[in-house]
Amino acid sequence: MKTTLLFISSSFFLFCATVANGQTAGTWSTLSSSGLNPRYWCTSGVVNGKIYLIGGNNGTGFDTTVDVYDPATDTWQTLATTGHFTARMALTSCVYNGKIYVMGGCTGPETPAYMSNLVEVFDPSTNAWSTPQTTGTFTPRCVLASAAVNNKFYVIGGFNGSNDLTTMEVFDPATNTWSSPTTSGSFLARGAFPAVVYNNKIYVIGGASNGTLPTRIQVFDPSINEWSTLSTHGSFAGRCDHAVGVIGEKVYVMGGLYGGGFSPITTDAFQVFDLQTNTWSTPTYNGSFMSRGYVTSVVADNQLYVIGGVDTIGGQPYCLGVIQSFDPSTASVDVNHSNIKACTALPNPTSGNVTLTNVPTDARITVENLLGQPVLQINNLNGSSTEVELATLPTGTYYIRILTQSGIIVRKIIKE
Repeated sequence: MKTTLLFISSSFFLFCATVANGQTAGTWSTLSSSGLNPRYWCTSGVVNGKIYLIGGNNGTGFDTTVDVYDPATDTWQTLATTGHFTARMALTSCVYNGKIYVMGGCTGPETPAYMSNLVEVFDPSTNAWSTPQTTGTFTPRCVLASAAVNNKFYVIGGFNGSNDLTTMEVFDPATNTWSSPTTSGSFLARGAFPAVVYNNKIYVIGGASNGTLPTRIQVFDPSINEWSTLSTHGSFAGRCDHAVGVIGEKVYVMGGLYGGGFSPITTDAFQVFDLQTNTWSTPTYNGSFMSRGYVTSVVADNQLYVIGGVDTIGGQPYCLGVIQSFDPSTASVDVNHSNIKACTALPNPTSGNVTLTNVPTDARITVENLLGQPVLQINNLNGSSTEVELATLPTGTYYIRILTQSGIIVRKIIKE
């Protein structure tokens, strides 16, 4: 399924996608699933180049196995483990000193009675589980996110069985201590989102917040304990239970759930956020990404891996035993910036129609409102000058999105 893109900049802007004339942002590949136990709402971590898959739901109940994937040999193995792991789903994890720390989740339905505040540790060197004695307070919750910065785990948001949370607690694995820092700025209560780290800052993208799908990126700076909201360009398709990964200076976002009720309306939407320019783009790519939500994802050796999840078959949710990888090293870029800069949309503001000039002949034009909903579609252009009929639309702000082989052009229009 495809989602509607939401424009979130409040100023006049333009941007271009990193694709042109058959160029791609990279390649998706479907890898071996032999030996992978199908599951969703699980967690994953990378130790010594191998990917460990833990917990989750296998469609009939909770999964307590640890599956390990070796990218070098494209093989899965289910480990024989010792110690005890508490079966649960919608959990999170971080890696410290070669061990995987698994935190939170729910041991049953998403009600307060089944929320977990457990911390359990898996040691790949011995295939053993242990339960550290912790101090401090960790709020029981599921669909939470975590990120490791300077050897501490920042555990953010989630759902406590009644409400989405703004809670952030910090775990120090060196002392097994929880703390609750005093923060400035504000964080929007949400769950069902991943968090990523870039330049020692934590980026929160997407998720579900009390029945809505927020599109703003929020950033936490642990050096000053401050939340901020980025001013971004381009559009992000709101979603929850999706996958993300940082490679280089880009955040790759794919899959997830969207729409009323969120589940199980899955999407294959794949978008890229440039951390240097704070710009979203929707690139083309080689291969295909399977539409799904409730996924887990990791980055290993500069490749992004997306594992498991749920899709719908015949209108019913279906648990997946699938692993796919994205390799951005196969990307190629050849953008014609002259076309992007030359395109104009006048008059602006307007009480009637708008004339677009210097529009590439290969363009496809969509007019969207502030909710990201398309209100006009233009496929047959009249040369390089095209009139967009806005006279019948209500007053307000609209975005004209021009998709070309040279990139994406966006113009903000005020209808008076």
